[in-house]
Amino acid sequence: MRETQRRQVPWEHSSLTGRFYFIPSPPAVAVTPPAPAEPPSPPVAALPSPNAVVRAPTIITGAGATFPYPIYALWSEAYKKETGIGLNYQSVGSRAGIRQILARTVVFAASDLPLQSADLERDGLVQFPAVMGGAIPIVNIEGVKAGDIALDGAVLAKIFLGEIKSWNDPAIQRLNPYVRLPAQPIVAVHRSDASATTYVLTHYLSKVSTDWRTKVGADTAVEWRGGIGAKGNDGVANAVARTKGAIGYAEYAYAKHDKLVFVRLVNRDGRAVAPTTASLMAAAANANWEATPGFGLILTDMPGAESWPFASASFIVMPKQPEDAAATREALKFFAWAFAKGDRLATELLYVPMPDNVVGAIQRLWAAEIRDAGGKPLVARPN
Repeated sequence: MRETQRRQVPWEHSSLTGRFYFIPSPPAVAVTPPAPAEPPSPPVAALPSPNAVVRAPTIITGAGATFPYPIYALWSEAYKKETGIGLNYQSVGSRAGIRQILARTVVFAASDLPLQSADLERDGLVQFPAVMGGAIPIVNIEGVKAGDIALDGAVLAKIFLGEIKSWNDPAIQRLNPYVRLPAQPIVAVHRSDASATTYVLTHYLSKVSTDWRTKVGADTAVEWRGGIGAKGNDGVANAVARTKGAIGYAEYAYAKHDKLVFVRLVNRDGRAVAPTTASLMAAAANANWEATPGFGLILTDMPGAESWPFASASFIVMPKQPEDAAATREALKFFAWAFAKGDRLATELLYVPMPDNVVGAIQRLWAAEIRDAGGKPLVARPN
């Protein structure tokens, strides 16, 4: 893949653990030709010009989740061009990022799963969603193209539990009366590694199926009831592609970019919807973020006729009373800019931006909870 293409593929970067570091290049310094040689004199320490102003580079520091790394990189590049302020974001994983914010070695951390409200309160932290993704069931069924068939949560749970074994099962056929489904055995493919994508899927199945909740539950890695395990989005996608009758799941951006064969899902309002930016944003817009401590929502089984049944956000975590209030204020300005001007860049990389009503709630949170040492809010409450 060409480098220009790689820049637009979030998961191509998601395994990186290096750092992303933007800083303006130092200005060129004019050099005066040396004067004619004179007798040597004792060395004299160099002194700055009386009018010189020494400025340290203005840098926002962050660390954490690999999922949002590409969009933070693109946002940072655009933001630096506009403001001259750079970003040093270390893509080291959610847990490592949380360790760094607890040690106060960075201004913010990023996590693909929300922290519990008790943990936030204990450690003096605040969190908010920054950008979204989701999970999509993908299939390899004879004669079936993307979006041809629909499943609901109960059927999806029974498939991954191994209770529905063939694609022409009456439960699937009832949801697709106008589709001729083959008598083809179902092969369920799951992630063999721990992942936020698995957590989102199993969180949804735990909501809609009592059997799933009691037998398997929700976690980043679970005890699957049979099927094939594969590592990463690419591993699952490849396993589905080479296995006739397979069903798996992949992160939204990966599935959309690679044009994988997805199924529609029947949402809480009883409507079969396709996975799109609009349907994922609808799930976020219909959620009650402010009623949830720490904004810690997993967007599964949300109300709304247009809502995709399982989505999730990547979260930013900051101290409520930061040691470096000026640096935190700059970070909040960066995210305010991203919410106001970064949607196009996010959708270009197949991320899902936060809806406007959620952005308003986030900015109210900033004004209410993030304060300097004197108790003064770092940002004004939005109108």
